[in-house]
Amino acid sequence: MSLAARWPAWQELIEAMQPASLLVVIHSRVPHDLGLDAEDILQETIARAWHRREQTMWQGFRATRSWLLTIADHCIADARDHATALKRGGGNVRVMSSVSPPGAPALDAARSTTPSKIASYREHAAILRAAFEDLPEDVRDITRLRLMEQRTMREIAEHTGLPLATVQHRVRRGSELFRERVRSRIALSTLAAAPDRATASVSVEDAGETRDQPRTLRP
Repeated sequence: MSLAARWPAWQELIEAMQPASLLVVIHSRVPHDLGLDAEDILQETIARAWHRREQTMWQGFRATRSWLLTIADHCIADARDHATALKRGGGNVRVMSSVSPPGAPALDAARSTTPSKIASYREHAAILRAAFEDLPEDVRDITRLRLMEQRTMREIAEHTGLPLATVQHRVRRGSELFRERVRSRIALSTLAAAPDRATASVSVEDAGETRDQPRTLRP
């Protein structure tokens, strides 16, 4: 079954992929010397994914999130190629290659990247990044790899060179600390906002791992 068939309401799928946490990952992958905006990369990622939804098979939340991050990596690579071409005098290279041809409907994709949506994703991502920055150094990167990039424990152990048991212990500790810091920052942010912002800002439960079937979605 294709993504389009499984998720006829595209915005529901995008929200299930936790776009704020995707923005955190993209921000960490964008080279600082390119002068790129992570939000632009996220918008381009969503647009490219929308155009491929008919040809891409639904394989679950984790696989789809990984697919989106792969598209984001391609967007970053395209931007790097564009920057290189500009330095060499080739100013005709297109970075945003997924733009619809004239008259092509792309309303579902556009609804995912409206200014208000992007502003919301930016606000949520800022809370998540600040929570990570507050973590002790020994658990910070490991927790980010697990919660934001969805790496398995074994993958993290191979990446860091740490014993699997050490990784498992640090992920548990880091995840608990991370959620505490997210809750604290949400509480602080709601002091200057409406009371119902506490639930509108960031879902602490969903700031962690992507489940196979999030409880809040019933497509």
